[in-house]
Amino acid sequence: MMVNIESTDKESESQSSEIEFYVVSQKKLLILFISSFGLYTVYWFYKHWSQCKKSTNKDVWPVMRGIFSIFFVHELFSLFEQKYEEKTGAAPKSIRYLATMYVVFSIGCQIVGNLSEYGYAPQLTFILSLLVLPVSGWVLYNAQSLANYAGEDVLGEANSKLTGLNYLWLLLAAAFWSFLVFGLFSYVQLQKSKEEVRTSYAQYFTETDDRIKMTHFNINENAVDIVLELKGMGNKLSSYDMETLQANSKMFIRDKVCGAATLVEFIDDGNYVTVDIVNGDSESLENIINLSFSRGACE
Repeated sequence: MMVNIESTDKESESQSSEIEFYVVSQKKLLILFISSFGLYTVYWFYKHWSQCKKSTNKDVWPVMRGIFSIFFVHELFSLFEQKYEEKTGAAPKSIRYLATMYVVFSIGCQIVGNLSEYGYAPQLTFILSLLVLPVSGWVLYNAQSLANYAGEDVLGEANSKLTGLNYLWLLLAAAFWSFLVFGLFSYVQLQKSKEEVRTSYAQYFTETDDRIKMTHFNINENAVDIVLELKGMGNKLSSYDMETLQANSKMFIRDKVCGAATLVEFIDDGNYVTVDIVNGDSESLENIINLSFSRGACE
């Protein structure tokens, strides 16, 4: 049993001493990382695990470990530290906290990004989701420094120059960044336009009655949704003649929708306008009336 243990230990030490990692200058790393909007991260992890597999015949799937890097980053960074200590005889400053930071920010920003897609404070959550980029870049930059030391190429001179393929990638990245900037500009303009329309309709629907407040407005390609709160009704509607209240509300909404040329044109083009009036004095926002307008409703 002792012989087997010693043999296993020696085999492990031998395999560890033979292990090699991907060498690249930190400057080149940052250029490719920034230009690819962080997609270089997948390639970076893939290359390290690919070199590791070639040098040790380790049974790993580099592609999968590149794509699902958050599950293997701690293991890789531990190998960086181990190799550095074998090469220099001194333990390096631990970078495992960088691995933890990478995992936390990757998962956290993915969650925040999903919240943005579902409409939860989209502008704020979109900005927060972008935090993963500078954090990932900083993690890779520092981890590569240790990998280069372990590979006895401190400055990464063996892979410091941009190749023809790199320049092609940079050209494609420049086009991508141009589309991204244009998209962001268009998004900002669209949000500004929507806010102007919302303000206009809020004034239009509430200008004749101080008790009415527009609390929701949403517009897309084929629908406009509006929610109006009516104040001064008290907590319960049971004391009111609901038939009369609903008839008056229906008349008010119809006059407003059919009196707006832009809404009538929008409806006649085959789109929809829905308006809800709720009791703004009740905690549950009791519903008073829901109306939907489609083509021909204002004729």
